This record gives sequence, C-alpha cells and structure tokens, in this order.
Amino acid sequence: MPTSILQSSNRVAVCNQVVLVGIEAHVCVTQTALELMEDGYEVHVVTDAVSSSRLGDRATAIQRMMQSGAFAVTSEMVMFQLCESAKHPNFKSISALAKEPRPDMLPAVGDASKL
Repeated sequence: MPTSILQSSNRVAVCNQVVLVGIEAHVCVTQTALELMEDGYEVHVVTDAVSSSRLGDRATAIQRMMQSGAFAVTSEMVMFQLCESAKHPNFKSISALAKEPRPDMLPAVGDASKL
C-alpha cells in the first residue's frame, strides 16, 4: 500500500503533495491516487507518464482520478514547477529538454509543412 510506504519511511519529511506516475493507470495508479487522497495527500497525476494497455482505460482512469480530486499535469509542467523560477541552476537544461520534439507535439501555428 502506498500510504504504508510513505508512513514507514525512516525519513522525517513534511509533504502533502505527491507527483504520481506509473503503468496501468486504470488499476495501480488509480488505486494509489485514491488512497493517497483519502489520507490527505494532494495528488498530481502526470498524464504523459501514465499508461494502460487500452487507451480507453487510460482516459477513463485519468478522468476518475480528476473527478476524485487529483490534479492532471504534464511532465513539462512538473519540471518547471519544481524549478520555481528561471533562476534555478537547472532551468536552462530543463528548457532545452522541453523544446525537444515529442510524438504528441503538433506543428507550430503557420507551419503547414509539418502537417
């Protein structure tokens, strides 16, 4: 159970937010998210870092988690949020990573050659 793992950790940390990624969004990820929220954690589900064998299962799982109070975020959103500002020492490398093409990227407005 995810909560027992968090609670049994030898580290003493004050956190109430969890960034959640994983495989089989409709089973493991959803159950983990629901339990964490029940225990008072704010859950941020990284939608481009969860999957399921079937696209419909993934979409339904993400919708269920959001309806239950989780936040939908992307990996890029998480990276920049963790930086907090452009003053972070890793900001430039994260910006470069964010600019790399991904399969889900649409062409820029006005760039019909990539359609």
